[in-house]
Amino acid sequence: MPPTTVVIFGASGDLTQRKLVPALYNLCRDGLLTEGFALVGFARRPKSDEQFRDELSAGVASFSRAQPIDAADWGAFAANIRYHQSDFDDPQGYAGLKALLDHIDDERGAPSGGNRLFYLATPPDAYPRIVTQHRAGWAGVAGSVSRKALFIIQCSPAAGRGGRKGRMAGSTGQGSAVGSDVRARHGAVSILPPSRP
Repeated sequence: MPPTTVVIFGASGDLTQRKLVPALYNLCRDGLLTEGFALVGFARRPKSDEQFRDELSAGVASFSRAQPIDAADWGAFAANIRYHQSDFDDPQGYAGLKALLDHIDDERGAPSGGNRLFYLATPPDAYPRIVTQHRAGWAGVAGSVSRKALFIIQCSPAAGRGGRKGRMAGSTGQGSAVGSDVRARHGAVSILPPSRP
């Protein structure tokens, strides 16, 4: 399987600290992540890769089901974590994200084959802003049509079983933003590139 890069938008928030990264660390510890896996945090606050890793380390130590944290396991996982600072509305920020993702793929020897997953751990009003920014650079930031790319939008519990808020945000992106299919399952909305024969 091609290597996968996960990009978390809103990576400075509690969802990333308490849920997402501890879960990814557990998968890494159990040997369930693809070889060459990488994680990129995208958020507005300025910080270095090392500062971001230190923040995530504290979250994993507090919220991972695997305790105590093994230093070697964390070191192997953290070595593949990067941070990208940008406002959600800044086109140059997405150009910088594309350059970083391409660099990561080159490092892994997968210049055109790495898969990309974008997790929107942001308030609902940021969903259409982020997806719209990908419209201009879909083939760049998300990847070529041969690359698998997936958007996951986390629905608020207040949205109910049907994920109404998520569907509303997803429909903003459908057609108008990336010309994508929108699928609502298990309280999340996945925005997928159009199918190819």
